[in-house]
Amino acid sequence: IEILNAGSTSANLTGIYFPATGLVYQFPAGSTLGPGSSVILASNATVFQSKYGFAPFGEFTRQLSNSSEKLVLSDAFGNVIDYVEYADSSPWPGADGNGYYLKLAGLTLDNSLPGSWIASTDLLTSIEIPADEVNFTVYPNPVRDILYIEAEADITGITIYDFRGSRLATDECGSSRCQTDVSWLTPGTYSIRIFTAEGSRAVRFVKK
Repeated sequence: IEILNAGSTSANLTGIYFPATGLVYQFPAGSTLGPGSSVILASNATVFQSKYGFAPFGEFTRQLSNSSEKLVLSDAFGNVIDYVEYADSSPWPGADGNGYYLKLAGLTLDNSLPGSWIASTDLLTSIEIPADEVNFTVYPNPVRDILYIEAEADITGITIYDFRGSRLATDECGSSRCQTDVSWLTPGTYSIRIFTAEGSRAVRFVKK
């Protein structure tokens, strides 16, 4: 599932979730999405990364129906932000069982209408929420106990993922310098996604 911010300002994703009966997912505290930026959620982060070569932003639990599902995106108070109910029969495009996926034909179209979607085979590429104007420093790397994160802007939150893209921990920050205890992690390679008001970026680190 790809979620795109079609607005002109950054969106605060904290607490936004899917309340319907299909998938289960809630964005972690401190998550933001810059204007024109996207995030991808997958049901199996390991399989997704193996197929596309990059980790999804998050991993949802349960499964989407192969025939029809109503997807509802709500804020932390339960107010509906957006929804779509897809199907695998006409008038919906034929994207079932042939390697295609449903893609919105235009950002200004009503995504609740079948005619607004097309069956696509466009290659998915790594989606990074741009924060190019903000410099990050993550140290020490490799790390044994405490990992420090510094930025030129206030850091709203950080999230740690394993090599499969599964979320392990989330911390809030609120300043330009944060730290997190990683002593509980087993030795290996991990990534930490750093969130600011301008966007976010993932940085790899090694736990000794």
